[in-house]
Amino acid sequence: MKAAIALILTLVSSSAFAQASLQIPVLIEGGDNGTPAAEINKELKKVGAPLIPTTITVSTDDDGYKKFHELDAKIETSLKALGSDYEYVSRQGELVPGENDKPGAETCYRGNAREVADLVGGLADIAYSDQLNIWGWKYKKTTVISGDDNPETNDFLNKGSATWRKWTGKGENLLILSAVGDDGDDIETSLIKPCH
Repeated sequence: MKAAIALILTLVSSSAFAQASLQIPVLIEGGDNGTPAAEINKELKKVGAPLIPTTITVSTDDDGYKKFHELDAKIETSLKALGSDYEYVSRQGELVPGENDKPGAETCYRGNAREVADLVGGLADIAYSDQLNIWGWKYKKTTVISGDDNPETNDFLNKGSATWRKWTGKGENLLILSAVGDDGDDIETSLIKPCH
């Protein structure tokens, strides 16, 4: 009996306080909103150069700046092997999560979905726009409006986003609304799926 209670407490505590991580596809400048690293890796294999990671995973416990700096250094080193056509090419950033998702190269999350919006906000000016501000997020039946939970903001989000307004809370997807414009009054939608 004590062992069963201990197991239940362990499972509850580990899921309630689980960290979150975001898996972001690595895209290289060029093509239509970036080229997946897997495509560039085909060229790198031909010349025997180090391959570029196809994704980067950043967790709530990581230093995002450090992880992306290390990734950018790997990309620069690898692309040098492809010659002058790639001399000024680097990693393709996004304004918001999922903006440049492509089949097989999609942003997804692991762990505690309720921590993902804060993680995304912490990646402003690293992975996403330097002007990224989180309006709010929804996961299942939980709705969080950043900064203030006033009815005017919720009305603004309902009018500006049909996805926000029609959210049913079914499944494991996470909805994040953000702004990236100079005035901060735009609404960008990111629907982030769990990683499989």
